[in-house]
Amino acid sequence: RRVVRKNSDVEVEIGYPRCDAERMDIYNRYQQSQHESDGATEDEYSGFLVESPIETLEMRYRIGGKLAGIGVVDLCPDALSSVYFYYDPVFAARSLGVLSAIQEIEFCRKHKIRYWYPGFYVGGCRKMEYKAKFQPFELIRLE
Repeated sequence: RRVVRKNSDVEVEIGYPRCDAERMDIYNRYQQSQHESDGATEDEYSGFLVESPIETLEMRYRIGGKLAGIGVVDLCPDALSSVYFYYDPVFAARSLGVLSAIQEIEFCRKHKIRYWYPGFYVGGCRKMEYKAKFQPFELIRLE
């Protein structure tokens, strides 16, 4: 509830993923701030987040009209699978990753999608700890 209140001014748009200068700028700044990575080329970005053999959607988060974050999700027969979320580092304090999870769950409810799959969870990884807060959940251990 706290994250939803904090982000009451965020507008969510849903459409199909694409690659453009605005997305590349945010993606590469996110990669640098979170992973100390140099980022990606347009071809790498498209291969990762745009091109898909199944139906894929992009959930865009805007604050005051400015693109603040992008969540990419796959529509599966009985589930919504969260592929990747990235955001403009200037909005880091807004917990947009948690907001995106809440929005994806609400999308499932609205469209009567039975399961939400948040993607891989790595225990002990600080950047993935938020996933364990969404309960109930089923955890499959890979060994």
